Amino acid sequence: RQSNYTIIWFNLTFLLIKATTAIDVYNMASNIF
Repeated sequence: RQSNYTIIWFNLTFLLIKATTAIDVYNMASNIF
């Protein structure tokens, strides 16, 4: 049970980091162009 929650939280955190990174890259690109 506990390991399942750990995997779920890990996936959510990974997606969140990926999303914020994509937003940062998008903002940087829009600032450059």
